[in-house]
Amino acid sequence: MSIDDIVRIAHFAFFNVPIATSWLLCQHVPVFAIWRPLFPGSREDSITYTALDHLAGLTLVVNLFTYLSSAWLNQLFPFSFLAQQQSAPAPKLQTSSREWWAEQVVVVTGGSSGLGHEIVCLCLAKGAKVANLDIAAPRPPSTSVTSHDDRLFYVHCDLTSRTEIQHAAARVRELTGAPVTILINNAGIQSGRGKSLLTLADCEIERLFEVNVLAHFWTIRAFLPDMIAAHQPSGHIVTISSIMGHVGIAHVADYAASKHALVGLHASLRRELDHGIVGGKNACAVRTTLVTLGRVRTPLFARMRYGALAEFLAPTLNAADVARRIVEDALSRRRSCYMFMPWYSRFAPVLALMPSFVIDLAHWITGADHAMA
Repeated sequence: MSIDDIVRIAHFAFFNVPIATSWLLCQHVPVFAIWRPLFPGSREDSITYTALDHLAGLTLVVNLFTYLSSAWLNQLFPFSFLAQQQSAPAPKLQTSSREWWAEQVVVVTGGSSGLGHEIVCLCLAKGAKVANLDIAAPRPPSTSVTSHDDRLFYVHCDLTSRTEIQHAAARVRELTGAPVTILINNAGIQSGRGKSLLTLADCEIERLFEVNVLAHFWTIRAFLPDMIAAHQPSGHIVTISSIMGHVGIAHVADYAASKHALVGLHASLRRELDHGIVGGKNACAVRTTLVTLGRVRTPLFARMRYGALAEFLAPTLNAADVARRIVEDALSRRRSCYMFMPWYSRFAPVLALMPSFVIDLAHWITGADHAMA
């Protein structure tokens, strides 16, 4: 049991939109008053009534703002007039069919293991062609993967080399026979456990930034032009980032700095696409997703150590669950979004605005500064 489980239960039981709507209708609209006895605490002079009334109102307001944020980002009603100004209108949010997936060519960097491997497997299961760009050979494939061998392509690529990335992009087009429509920049490395800023070797810092940051630039520059030129609203760029893109943690200065860079890159890319600065008006059809993750159960985070309290407040994520959310909630629905996992990670951008003693308290509770020591 973690705080994420508690939040999930509370969301279902107390922050449920249909229940909140039903409550408000029964309590405040006379025609629905006949159903009022179905709800406990319906006496207007009771504390329970006041609390439930405020909770129901808060639930609707929060969900309304959540929808409006997504609608603005994706140019949906009531902001669909923005899409009408573009030559390639953005699609409605909907679950994509297998026929749609069959037309997609997905590139995953670092798809040989960990989260990348899980994403590769899910995209294959959906029916897409998938190219895995990685310097490491894929791990032994499962039965579900081997059944899709004709749609899975491994392209050896050293992501520290811009030239190799350019050659890999050409190789992907040659193997798939179609332009790339989905790019998932997943690859990431750490320099080593317990190293401070002064004990890191120069080559370690350079290599980390080449993989964690510069490779994102080179892959986007290699594949984005094809997405824009296709005149189809199926282009999607996914950036896998971390909570360390918003906060600093001891012993991982280079890693945290690289993730901060990704947050800035993603925000700037989204602005350039929305305003047609890259690719003209058709660029608005390209979707972007920024995934902010906590600790994931993968080889990259295998050396991190947390106490019981930290595990409760900041639970370790399962790579398969993270991959499923990315594929189902972002790619399949063809929407731009900001994804935060686990629950606490959505407060990371706000933490930077807090007083220093609040930041220090959060670090002390989670033990983050000593997790990699």
